[in-house]
Amino acid sequence: LTDADDLKSQTGYVFVLNGGVVDWKIAKQSIFATSSAEAEYIAAFDASKDAVWVRKFIFGLSVVPTVEEPISI
Repeated sequence: LTDADDLKSQTGYVFVLNGGVVDWKIAKQSIFATSSAEAEYIAAFDASKDAVWVRKFIFGLSVVPTVEEPISI
């Protein structure tokens, strides 16, 4: 999605663990992407950074015995 006023794309993702939402984000991208492919790369990079943080946070809480499964985006 792109905002018609400033042509910045939107990023959105949801992380689910055992059927429950543990983290989400919906935000306008801070930079101007010159193509939809570039906007998708920006969104994927943003989601991957957050996925690594969420994985470490949940592992630190010891609510799951192990977090060894790959993160799928």
